[in-house]
Amino acid sequence: MKKIIYKKLASVTFESLDMRFKRIEQFIVEFDLFKDQVLSRLDWLINQYKKFDEEHMVLTSRYSDAQVRLDGHEKRIGILEQKTS
Repeated sequence: MKKIIYKKLASVTFESLDMRFKRIEQFIVEFDLFKDQVLSRLDWLINQYKKFDEEHMVLTSRYSDAQVRLDGHEKRIGILEQKTS
């Protein structure tokens, strides 16, 4: 009698564990899909950021070149103004 009860209890326990593992496995599959979607969207965002960063670097370089030219012009204009005075 005890053996039958133990077998039945074991079978119910294993069925319960199987259901729990199936839920966990399903969650893992769904989470992997979600993770792939998030990462693919982040890839797009990162590419946009890299593009922005490259453009910013180019503009910063151009600004410093323009500032050097402007300083040179101001110096020459100052010399010219002193000569005319």
